[in-house]
Amino acid sequence: MNCRNSSTPTHRTWGWLKTGLLGAAFALFGTTQAQVDVTATAGTLSQSYTQLNLAFAAINAGTHQGVITIGISGNTTESASAVLNSGAVAPAAWTSMSITPTGAPYIIEGTIAGAVIKLNGADNVTIDGSHRWYGTQLDHPQQQYRRNNCGCLVGQRSGGQRLLRQYDPQLRDRMPHRQNPGPSRPMGS
Repeated sequence: MNCRNSSTPTHRTWGWLKTGLLGAAFALFGTTQAQVDVTATAGTLSQSYTQLNLAFAAINAGTHQGVITIGISGNTTESASAVLNSGAVAPAAWTSMSITPTGAPYIIEGTIAGAVIKLNGADNVTIDGSHRWYGTQLDHPQQQYRRNNCGCLVGQRSGGQRLLRQYDPQLRDRMPHRQNPGPSRPMGS
């Protein structure tokens, strides 16, 4: 004779329920926080990424187009160099770009041999190291320079034009040659 109450769920039902709750907990708490927020005027208008190199790859592929703003909202450790190609070479179709921190001093670093950020013929790029409204800065850790033996965070290839870095105390003395004309200065000049 079976004495189990018919309103009590079976053992199998409890097993599925526990599995479902565990899966939901992993989905809610086990997700990776996106630290790179991209907004654009054409293509995919808004998307977040966990690394700058992933955002640049999407921009190079033409996912984000037009005027692009990248907000750094957390520290990133790049698994590969963040290479930004010219917006004039298909499939990329962007006209200008600015990269700024959005809230606190954040670090973009990596264990990469070479520059963490590479500009490959990219024109009209501004790397703004200080978010003036909040008094924060985008930090480029000094250990990066020792670790990758390249002496620079940003490498420029293929002659990009109108490249500007603003309020960037870490890059000021580490970018290649010449003098610092003030809070804003073109990259490589």
